[in-house]
Amino acid sequence: MKKILWLDTETTGLDAQKHGIIQLAVLMDIDGKVEGELLLDVQPFDSDVLNINNVEFEYEDIAFIDKIKPEDIVEPSNIKIIDIVKNHKAPKSAYMSIISFLGNHILKFDKTDKAYLGGYNVNFDRNFISEFFKKNNDNYLGSYLSWRCLDPLYRLWEMDYKGYIALENYKLETVCNHFGIPISAHNAMSDIKATMDLWYRLESGND
Repeated sequence: MKKILWLDTETTGLDAQKHGIIQLAVLMDIDGKVEGELLLDVQPFDSDVLNINNVEFEYEDIAFIDKIKPEDIVEPSNIKIIDIVKNHKAPKSAYMSIISFLGNHILKFDKTDKAYLGGYNVNFDRNFISEFFKKNNDNYLGSYLSWRCLDPLYRLWEMDYKGYIALENYKLETVCNHFGIPISAHNAMSDIKATMDLWYRLESGND
């Protein structure tokens, strides 16, 4: 039985060490069939840095920054601060939801039962989810996931090298438009569903 945990995150910036997750979507793919999905809107930790219009500040300082308005958008996620403050789950609560989801599909203490991590430029997301676990005092993400990753981006680069494809860039939205795969940019669930569709499209050779 092959398991793939497809993961996409929206974040407050590009550096997993100082920025944080504000939206996370996962699909549990078992033998090519989605057996579960989870979408979480997450509040940053107080120390996580937000990036707005090239201004960076810690989340706990949001109330004291006169120049920042609640309706402003966190870059590069396109998620509004007002939504983060009012509607997103506290990080501990979000962490517990993730643990519960993973535990429903993966036996934590069985070394033979681990999921491959799948995503688009997935090392970015792996770094963020790893840091998110550590901030929740959990260093055992590897109890659920294999160190091996599945990433369609590398296949696309190989196709480009071989002359099978030539796009102006290899952003997920550009690639999905090329293959006719529906996507709503900067929405974690839409992104990861599109990524999974793309992976299996490339797997089947229907490109």
